Amino acid sequence: MLRPMPSSSHDRQADAALLAASRSGHRKEPRKKAPETYEEKLAQLHELREAALHSAPEAEEKQHARGKYTARERVEKLLDPGSFQELDTFVRHRTYDFDMQKNRPWGDAVVTGHGTIDGRTVCVFSQDFTVFGGSLGEVMGEKMVKLMDLAAKIGCPVIGINDSGGARIQEGVVSLGAYGDVFVRNVKCSGVIPQISLIMGPCAGGAVYSPAITDFIFMVKETSHMFITGPDVIKTVTGEEVGFEELGGAMSHNTKSGVAHFASEDEDACLEDCRYLISFLPQNNLQTAPRVQPTDDPQRMDPALDDVVPDNPNKPYDMRDVVKLIVDDEEFFEVHEHHAKNIICGFSRLDGFAIGIVGNQPAQLAGVLDIDASAKAARFVRTCDAFNIPILTFVDVPGFLPGTSQEWGGIIRHGAKLLYAFTEASVPKLTVITRKAYGGAYDVMASKHMLADFNFAWPTSEVAVMGPEGAVNIIYRRDIAGSPTPQERRGKLMQDYKARFANPYTAAERGYIDDVIVPHETRPKLIVALRTLQSTATSLFRDSLQRLAWTVFRPRGPNSDQPQRLTPRSAPSSPDPFTQQQPPRIRREDQRRDCVHARPCAPVIEAEHARVEHPVAPTVGAAGPPDRTRPRTVEIQRDARRQEHAGGRRVQRARRGSALGHQPAVDMACRIQPWGVDQKRHECSFQVGDGASACCTPAPGRSEGKARLSR
Repeated sequence: MLRPMPSSSHDRQADAALLAASRSGHRKEPRKKAPETYEEKLAQLHELREAALHSAPEAEEKQHARGKYTARERVEKLLDPGSFQELDTFVRHRTYDFDMQKNRPWGDAVVTGHGTIDGRTVCVFSQDFTVFGGSLGEVMGEKMVKLMDLAAKIGCPVIGINDSGGARIQEGVVSLGAYGDVFVRNVKCSGVIPQISLIMGPCAGGAVYSPAITDFIFMVKETSHMFITGPDVIKTVTGEEVGFEELGGAMSHNTKSGVAHFASEDEDACLEDCRYLISFLPQNNLQTAPRVQPTDDPQRMDPALDDVVPDNPNKPYDMRDVVKLIVDDEEFFEVHEHHAKNIICGFSRLDGFAIGIVGNQPAQLAGVLDIDASAKAARFVRTCDAFNIPILTFVDVPGFLPGTSQEWGGIIRHGAKLLYAFTEASVPKLTVITRKAYGGAYDVMASKHMLADFNFAWPTSEVAVMGPEGAVNIIYRRDIAGSPTPQERRGKLMQDYKARFANPYTAAERGYIDDVIVPHETRPKLIVALRTLQSTATSLFRDSLQRLAWTVFRPRGPNSDQPQRLTPRSAPSSPDPFTQQQPPRIRREDQRRDCVHARPCAPVIEAEHARVEHPVAPTVGAAGPPDRTRPRTVEIQRDARRQEHAGGRRVQRARRGSALGHQPAVDMACRIQPWGVDQKRHECSFQVGDGASACCTPAPGRSEGKARLSR
């Protein structure tokens, strides 16, 4: 096992030497005679492949001396033994400026390919710091883009191992364009296939934005660094002196900025943690995470849960203890462990099913919600929602953190992100209130009002607008002021308030709590609820795919008051996503996880073989025939209340019933090409993916129609 050499700051001299060695390379003299026989051609192939595997031996030795693996060694350790299939081994850069043609290593500065992790297909690229310092150029960008397109096409996770000095200066703006191409793929794949970044070296400048868009970021202590501008630039501009590790090290981004999700001791631990994370994720957003054979009894009741919550409501306890006593085999893989510690997020399993867990942490800041905690939990909830992972929420929250720093920092905006994320999530949502649930934070933390499916409470829970002391001071202010013994009067009123409001039964009377349960019964209760929601979601989602193809409504015409049901062209042939066969080509329109009004889980379906039965409906007095060659765009509008009017003709939105009551409508956009013409019906119908159909009527004289579909 390689261990990073301890250093208080970034060893720039070692990096410079490694970069020089990588640029000089170790090249054999080219063949002077073309091979003629099969044996000679085979020998040439072996020579070229060996040259691609070890393009710079001196640089590889220096990489090992710094406690770091080479690009191929990292890939081999990450994937199942013998499963890696390399792609584009023999591509080379095409730059001739600055005498670059004298050094054209095979494969350039990145290793790309696909393999398996626990038998499941993944695509991997690993930047090679031993070749041009891992700098990104045109050809290197093309290799990465090609691999990401392959991952999106087959619907599998993509893992990027970053170890690069940045853009390749010799290629100029072309290298910047290559970065842009990678960013576009990150955005399109966001929320459609899992994207994981492993930072195992420097990652500076514009290169940091690609990992920032991905779902999870791993960093290695003392060897990983991420920053927009380095220490030297900061010192020149602001005069501030800061080291590499302090500015952009693993712990800086895990504790302060929250950019990274995991911090590993060494590269071996980082690669192993990545394999473990993959086990909780599905291949894409149309599949569910694999279920493992449970070894823990689903009916297990742990009496230790009855003693976790202290009798004193102001005494802290560790919510991780609650989680581990409930989930399978005390298995809890925490995400953002070192950032915003007043809330915990992570993955676990219940009866073998992968679940996402969100919980207030009373041991840190009494479990209040602040800016960092809200943003951390909101992003995690939306990630779970995008990849069909059920969410289990443990609530012990006294409210939002007060203070001018929070108000001026935008606690309203960031708190709304968490509220939006929980409400928008269409996956099964389970909630357990362990103690306090006060004020607006009660609503935000996956309450029944935020469309949670099952809400349970322990007898120790308190669901109220605020704590007894604050409520009594406000409600009985005059009564206490006029009492000859204010302290005794306040104490009596507080006891009365606790007896009446500081309990779960008032909320249960209203149906806001589905059941008040004994703590040791929590595990079997949650498993039964999860099984119920999983079976229902499976059958209803399968039916919804059929309804998407069969339920087509004709828009209202000038002489028609009611929509008319049309017969689709053919029976739906969309594969069942729960059989994990041939997923449709779906990409995400935009990630924008930090925007409250964004919908990162809204898929965008590309219809490549759509069929159009008519062109734009001609209007009276229109000059010339309609344009039958332009592509027609069908845009799905989010707001169902908006009605579009064009030329005095109302556009009727096509709808299909939603699969589940808690599944909101989603946005889709499809580009269709002209195929056929029917001037009498004045309507277009097209096929989406493998058979799903929809229809719309464009406004007279326009090439765009609008329709509305629900998930």
